[in-house]
Order: sequence, then C-alpha cells, then structure tokens
Amino acid sequence: MTDFEKSLSFEQLYRAAIECARNVRWKESVQDYLRNILSRTSRLRQDLLSGEYSIMPYIRFMVYEPKKREIVSTRFRDRVFQRSICNNGVYRDITRGFIHDNCACLVGRGVDYAIHRLDCHMRRFYRKHGVNGWVLKIDLSKFFPSIPHSVAKAAMKKRIRDENFLKYICDIIDSFPDNRSPEEIAADPFGKRSVALGSQISQLIALAVLDDLDHYIKERLKIKYYVRYMDDFILIHEDKEVLRNALLTITEMVTKLGLRLNAKTCISPLRQGVVFLKYRRFFNKTGKLIVKVNHKSISKERRKLRTLKGMVDKGKMNLNDICLHFQSWSAHAARANSRGLIRQMKNYVRQIFGGHNESHYQKRERTDRAQGTD
Repeated sequence: MTDFEKSLSFEQLYRAAIECARNVRWKESVQDYLRNILSRTSRLRQDLLSGEYSIMPYIRFMVYEPKKREIVSTRFRDRVFQRSICNNGVYRDITRGFIHDNCACLVGRGVDYAIHRLDCHMRRFYRKHGVNGWVLKIDLSKFFPSIPHSVAKAAMKKRIRDENFLKYICDIIDSFPDNRSPEEIAADPFGKRSVALGSQISQLIALAVLDDLDHYIKERLKIKYYVRYMDDFILIHEDKEVLRNALLTITEMVTKLGLRLNAKTCISPLRQGVVFLKYRRFFNKTGKLIVKVNHKSISKERRKLRTLKGMVDKGKMNLNDICLHFQSWSAHAARANSRGLIRQMKNYVRQIFGGHNESHYQKRERTDRAQGTD
C-alpha cells in the first residue's frame, strides 16, 4: 500500500478527524461532524476514491490581534483530508530538508523553540565577541497574501515525491482566493497570489517557499547565528558590512520569489538588544541575557483592558472573562524577566475593575496561587 492509498483509508481519515477536533470541539461545525463521524468519514472516503471530492468554499473572516488580518478558514471536512495526507507523507516530504533554525509550525517547534534558539545564538556570540556585533532583522510585507501560486507550486514540486499528493496540493493552492481585481492579476507577472492563512497545508507551503533562502543564508553566506520564525528573520554577525551584503542578496532573492521586505527590516547594534516575537533581549553589564516584554505589547494590553472595562460596563462580558484574558497575557509575559511587570499589571487590573467586584478578582487570584500559576 502506498502512502497515498494509506491516507485514503477509513482508519487514517477517522484518526485525522479526531486530531482535527482537538481543542475545538466547542465549535458547532466540529460537533456536527463528530455526531456522525462514521458516516461522514465513510462518505469522504468514497468521494476521494471515486474522484468526486472537491474543496468546499472557504469561510472568510477578519481578526484584529495582533494586527488586522483576513483568515480564510478551511471547512472541517477538507481539514480532515488535509491532516490525513500530512500524516501519511506530505509533512515528511515538505519538511525533511528544513534547517534546524526554521522554527514555526513544526512538530516539536514553535514560539518557545524559536526563543530558545535565539537565546543559544546570542549567548554563543557573546562568548566570542561580547556585544561588539550587529543584528539584521528582516520582515516580509504581507507575507501570506503575497505568495504567488506559481512559486508555491514550484516549492511543492521540488519536495513532494508522490504525484497523487502533489495533484491535491496544487488543487489546494489553486483554491486559495486572490482578492485583487482580474485586471490586477493579469498585470502581475507572477499571476495569482495568496496562500490562505488558516490551514495546515498553507503553513507548510509558506515554510517551504523560503526554505531555499534558509539554506543560502546558512551555507553560502555562512551566517552562523541565524533563526527564522515564518517571515521573521534574525541574523547576527560581528561585521556590519557582511550583513549589508547579506541584505542586498536576500532582497534580490526575495524579489525573485515575488515577495518584498517591509519597513521593519534594519541593521542595528547588538548592544541595543534584539526584538523578536514581541520580546526584547539584551545583555547587561555582567553578560547576563535579559528578556523583557516589548513596550508596545504592554501599551497594547493596557489599552485592551480599558476597552474590556467598557464591555463589562455594558454587560457584554463578565469578570471571569477578564480574569481568563489576563491569565493568558500573564503567561505570555512570564516567558520574560517580568515578575515586577506582572505585579504592576495586576495592580492596574484591580484599579480598573475594583469598582465592579474586587473580591471576585482576589478570589480568582487566590485560586491561581493555590494551583501554582502565580
């Protein structure tokens, strides 16, 4: 049995459905599928075997955190099939050549892994050069909406071995909508663009599109201290001129992919610290690596708390919702050296919401301490 045939088996489709439902069982669409999981899985398999399967229309909506983005959500039925093919060969084929410091959306990797890798690079650099170095920070402009379909397909053809898998992946890429007018698309030398932000396949495609650039930076440019999280790059080197030349080369390669850098791209002294994934990292006078929450994140959280206060006043939210939100932010801040900051923010929450029911927040805080989350 080939990997593709295995991915169409009832057992693998059923397993994929259970995995896709993890942590989202509260959604009505997921509950509807799970109520009839045996018949739904059997029907999906029959459609795949008969060639009648087609990708259902996407659900489109906007999110505003951390910034305004359009999410193109895949239907649960399609997500099940995509998970099955990823489990049975596609994930392995796409990721087998990724470098160690490509950190996003991979098994065993993520935000914590990316932070750990950057910490390792910074400490190793400091042991050799101190703070006498430079940091090249690169960010791509509108990364997911800007990825050309032709570039995405080329990246898949280079990595996926099975033609059956490749056909479905290309169909998925073609199904991603381009919001531009037909005239704009026709005038674009790369043709249709946009990889939908909201599915497992789209995340892997985005990682693969920049994989050749990762290898070029590590193997040809010889940048030892390098880490990438999706479209955020950090390069550290003792020679500023090396990073300037690297930026020129990277800009040229990115342009060939139909992408472009945004205004956040810059070269700065290492002694000023490195801002990465909403944290600022720098060395103190004794050489200790200090991690602080980025000031923009703190200001944004204060504004959000004031906005939530208005929603509580209108009866649209309750204090328990506020506590859950603040616990989430505190967990984010706890990754940094931020014990004092968390204490200040707790006092700020009491100041804003104390007039409603301060004892409610204090009770929740006592529960957190008892559970060891403070």
